[in-house]
Order: sequence, then structure tokens, then C-alpha cells
Amino acid sequence: MEKEKTVKDSFVYQLFTALKGNQKSAIQKILATKNRKEQIVLWKAFVEGITDKEYLFLKIFKQKYQLNKDFLLRNELRILKTQIDKYLIEEQQELNNSYNQNEQNYLYVLSLLKIGELNLLRKVLPQFIELCVDSNDYHYAQLMTLHHIQVLELMPPKQTNLLEIHRLLENRQSYLNNAFLENTVLNKYIFEYTKHKSQEGDYPEKIAMIPDSIFEILSTNETPILKFFNLMGQIKKLNGTEKIAVLKEALSIIESQSTINNSLQFEYIKCISALARELYISSFFEESLIYFLQYFELKKEKDYQFLGTLYNYCNALLKANQLEKIIPLIKENESLIEQSSIAIYFKALRINIHLLKNEFKELSKIFPKDFNDLPIIFVIHFKIVQAWLFYKEGELELALNELNNFNRAYKKMPDCKDYIYITNLFSKYFKLSVETKLIRDQKIQLLEKEVANFSANTNEALNHYSPLLWLQKELQIRSVS
Repeated sequence: MEKEKTVKDSFVYQLFTALKGNQKSAIQKILATKNRKEQIVLWKAFVEGITDKEYLFLKIFKQKYQLNKDFLLRNELRILKTQIDKYLIEEQQELNNSYNQNEQNYLYVLSLLKIGELNLLRKVLPQFIELCVDSNDYHYAQLMTLHHIQVLELMPPKQTNLLEIHRLLENRQSYLNNAFLENTVLNKYIFEYTKHKSQEGDYPEKIAMIPDSIFEILSTNETPILKFFNLMGQIKKLNGTEKIAVLKEALSIIESQSTINNSLQFEYIKCISALARELYISSFFEESLIYFLQYFELKKEKDYQFLGTLYNYCNALLKANQLEKIIPLIKENESLIEQSSIAIYFKALRINIHLLKNEFKELSKIFPKDFNDLPIIFVIHFKIVQAWLFYKEGELELALNELNNFNRAYKKMPDCKDYIYITNLFSKYFKLSVETKLIRDQKIQLLEKEVANFSANTNEALNHYSPLLWLQKELQIRSVS
């Protein structure tokens, strides 16, 4: 019953609350010019957060709310929604037009067609088509060409006009082929990208490849946008410096294209993110931070793609030893993180930061009480952290038992082989606390070499595994002291 007496869940109120401050100010000014007092009262009520139907009805219509008159309020809500929709559409059109000269020229052509200025159209259309072709915007090139043909068809049927129409039709077919190819490749690219995202397993192994036949077509085409997708397809087969080089080439292409066509801004942002991630994975941490920051300057929507890149950025900061920047970033986006499927990743990251900074009180506040139902990678991680905490609290026996229990539980799992080796390194370090100083100093040197040797010969991910970083840091401190 409570729900029936409020408009809080209505589409128009949810739309209102989603508006940004500058948009609300602009719409409020528009409503003021309409001089419709019911809309102004309704808007002011929404600004104040009032959604109760009885109160709204009384304020707008100066009479008590009655169910059989609910249609009056619904009508005002509908009118307000129409006004907001109209503003949002016009705002987007203006934004699109400001970025795309071809779109502006196309709208100009439509205006001249409407007023029947064929002679003026015949003068401007060739240069408009040339601009479209120069910017590889074949969608607008074929639209402009179609209008040019319409103009010539309405003119006297001279041989010169007919020959020009024939030439334009040939060109239009070429533009249609290019536009179709671009859209086909773009659709296939996004299709394969989302397909691999829905599959479980390691990224390099499970990613679905775009068919080679597509790239055979792309490799013979010098159109920048198609060349971009060709390069993006190649990166699926590359790693390390080769992949970085191809991504940088792709980025230079899509950056120039996105200034011509605003619809390619999404691909531009995605390419920056991919380059930042690859630089991070390849241990070029300082350079990766440059591209991560470019990404955040462009990516305004804080969605789940944003979160994935934020997580990689935080890890790059960790590896670049800029720990002080990470926790504030996580706290700033905490509400979005908590709603996401990667919240546990950020929790593990926060735990790593507190451990590296020896902030054990802060760590204990966020350490999960029960983590056995989590994915195995987190169970392993938190087990090692738990042992580390016991050790730091002076509970040597508990620390060693935690590691021994872990080894017994997971020793038969092939994927855990390296992690079991890491836990054995920790066990050796923990046991040093009961040795005499002379023996301890000798064993610390041997353990330092063993850890360094393991890091040098293991995979890239484990080489930068946080527990190893903690252990290396502790050994360095102990060897100096």
C-alpha cells in the first residue's frame, strides 16, 4: 500500500535522480520558459526529494488526493518525462554534431533539400563527399552520394548529368562495401570479445579467435579503421614487447580516427586500457601508469569495465611502490566495488597493502573470517596471510600449523605446486626465530638466495606475488640488522 502512494519507483523520478547537476539546471530553465505552473511545482518537489503522491497532489492541484483523480498526477509525470527525454536527445545530438563534421554537413544537406535549393546542393555535395572519404567515414560518404544522385535526377536529363550519376553510383557501391566491411568486422570483433569473456579459464587459452578469413580481407585494406581492427586481432596471438608494439600502433590509428568520428571513442578508450594492462603485465610499471591515467581522464562512466582497469591500475601502483595512492582509490569507489563480482580482488589487494606497510590493526578489520568457500586462488592467498599474521603475533606454532595444514590439503593439486613451494619458504623463515643469531644470519643469506632464485625462474605473475614481496622485504631487513 505504501508503494502505491509514492512515485519514488516511477520511471520519471528515477530518470530525474540520474540527471547530473548541469542537466537539471538546464531543464529547470526550460520549464520556467514554458510557464506551466504544475510542472514547475512538480520539479521543485522532486528537487526537494518529495515523492509522496498525496503531498504532490496537494501542492500541484491545491486539493486532496483521490484515487479516481490519480490520472491528473500521472499526466503531469508523463509531461515531465517527455520534457526530460527531449532535452537528453537534443543534448546528445548537439554533442554528436560538435564532434563529427560529417554529421553537421549531412544535417545541412537535409535542410537544403527541404527548402529545395538544388543548385546550392550541387555545389556543396562534392566537397562534403570528399571530406567523408578523406576521413574514411564511408557511412556518411554513401549518404551524401545518394543525395547527390537525387539532386542530379531532379535536374534536366542531360548526358553530363547521367554520366555523373553513373560515376556516383560506382563510388557509392564502393562506399557501401567499405561501410559494410567495417560494420561486419566491428560486429565480429565485439562478438568474439564478449564470447571469450563469457568463458571460464585463462585469458590467453580460452579467448576465441576471429577467423583468419576476416584478417585476410583486412590485411589487404589500408582503411585506418580496418587496419586498427586487424592489429587488434593480431594481439590475441602476441605477448610482451611484440604485443605492446602492435597495441601502440593500433592506438595511434584509433586516436586520430576518434577525433573524426566520436562513435569510435569507445574503441580508443578500450585500446588505451589494453596497452596499460599489457605494460603492467610485462613489468613496465612506470610506463603503464601513464596510460592508466590517460584512460581515467577519458573514461567518465564508473561501470564494471572501469573497475577492472582500476584494479589493474592499483596493482601497477603497488609494483611501482606507490602504495599511498591505492587505499584512497579503493575507498573512493567502495560502493561500486561492493556491488561487483570482483569485490574480493580488491579486498585481497587492500590486505596486501596493509601487510606491506605493516599495518596489522587495519588488516585485521577487513580480513575475512571465513574464506574456505572462495575460489581456490583466494583460499591459498588468505591461508598464507593467516599464517603470516600468526607469526607477527608471536604464535609460531599456529603459523607453522596453518602452513602444514595447507600443504597437506593441496599437495596433490598440480596447480598448487608453486604455492606449496612458497609456503615452505615461509616455514623456513618462521623457524629462524628460534635459531641462535649466528645460525640465523647464515640461514637468512641462504634463504635470500633461494627466494631470489625462485623469483627469477618462476612465471611473471608469481614473480610479483605479494607474499613473496613481503618475504623479500623481511629478509632484507633482517640481513641488514
